[in-house]
Amino acid sequence: MINITQKKIVLRAPGFLGDEVVFTGVVREIKRATGWTLRINTTREALWYYNDSVEGFGSNGNEDLIMEKDFCPPYHQMSQVPVHYLEQYIRNMRAVLGLTEPYRVSKFSGDVVLSGKEMRSPLPGLPPRYWLIVAGWKPGVPAKAWPTECYQEVVNSLRGKIQFVQAGSRTSWHPPLNNVVNLVGATSLRELIQLIYHAEGIVCPITSIMHLAAAIPANPVSGFAIRPCVVIGGGRESPHYINYPMHRVLSTVGQLRCCASSACGKTNFSPGQCPSPIPVRGEVVPKCMTLIRPSDVVSAIEFYYRGQVALPPRLGRVEVLLNRLHLLDDTEGCSPKKGLIVGDIRGRVSSQLLRGNGQVEITCVNSLGSDSMPGTAQGSQKRSMMETYAHTRQETEFARSRCNMVMPSEQKDIHGLGSKFDFVFVEAQNDIAQLSDMLQQLYGKISPGGFLMGTCRNKDLVHGAVSKFAAANGLTMVAEKDNCWVMHRPGTQPSFER
Repeated sequence: MINITQKKIVLRAPGFLGDEVVFTGVVREIKRATGWTLRINTTREALWYYNDSVEGFGSNGNEDLIMEKDFCPPYHQMSQVPVHYLEQYIRNMRAVLGLTEPYRVSKFSGDVVLSGKEMRSPLPGLPPRYWLIVAGWKPGVPAKAWPTECYQEVVNSLRGKIQFVQAGSRTSWHPPLNNVVNLVGATSLRELIQLIYHAEGIVCPITSIMHLAAAIPANPVSGFAIRPCVVIGGGRESPHYINYPMHRVLSTVGQLRCCASSACGKTNFSPGQCPSPIPVRGEVVPKCMTLIRPSDVVSAIEFYYRGQVALPPRLGRVEVLLNRLHLLDDTEGCSPKKGLIVGDIRGRVSSQLLRGNGQVEITCVNSLGSDSMPGTAQGSQKRSMMETYAHTRQETEFARSRCNMVMPSEQKDIHGLGSKFDFVFVEAQNDIAQLSDMLQQLYGKISPGGFLMGTCRNKDLVHGAVSKFAAANGLTMVAEKDNCWVMHRPGTQPSFER
């Protein structure tokens, strides 16, 4: 213990990035309480750039004390201690430095500072609004792993609503995800800080990114004063010890025998470590992590947008479809809208539309007028297609209760689909004769005021079959983005004029 009158000190930073991010908050509090001159022994000088709590790095030869230890609190001893990691670290350092007077932590986070240029300029090639997703773990710590296919389902379920940017260290295990901007191993530490600053939110396991998400200020453009972060925690660490404001830690502590009364603190699957490894499509993850479903993560993300900040603009055909759908009835408490989606058996449109839209019921038809598969019973055919649909990870549990799947063997034409629909969406059809015949059938199943919509990359086909059908029925075909077209059936519903 040192005398409080000593002024010049060199503090040792902890070895892991996440611990050092928390340590930046510790240094801030010590500087604020004492006014001492502080220097840092660290291998990550870039983390401390622009931070006025420190004078420099390493010793300059005239310090009163050079600390040889970092005094970082061990997380596996903190399950039953009702304090946060930052608070405990501050307590440890104050005790070592002889600071006994009462104090109060000034800020519930670490302290990472950006330059004006970094705040003004996002990394090139990124969308204006995005969430950062970290879908991996560092070597030797598979107890933090969540299945890659679960991360992919989160991305798929929110596709069209949120654009994800994947990041992570090149030295860690980060399986590439589809439909993301992949920056794994492509950022320096300062670029990672910049990437997090401009991110609207974060999805990650328990890792340094969650600490950075709290320590880096939120970009005012995002609308959130505090950056959202969904942390896939499992049973390894106690949620109270790592949770920051606007973080939603999905914890399973208390749900299994191995973490029944406290976080287990295990690291891997060797003897004496995690007792419940579960194989998932070539990966091995802890059982506690498999209790967390993609829908839990999606719900946690969507929860943030129930306040004053709206979800980012939807993209592509789903955005077009939703914009049209919202005009059908914008009153509260309205009955669910019924929709028919043709040629969408894998759920590329239906699963996105159903995500978070409780006022929609959908019937999906693989095709119309097709014969059943030869030599295949109707029941087994439907099960096979349902398995294919689910295997794509596009369908989520949100969709299952509101999505009726109809196989071609169950009906020969549109008349077998029951009541009329508020809207019909037709996936791309390459045969002009088939599309022309289908349009005539589908239009008859649309309720007055509803709409018929489709998508097709073949512009000649659209201008041929679709335009011809619209002209023959006195309708106006509107060309939308993402190769979409829309026709409104006159009726009592509000018009679609903008």
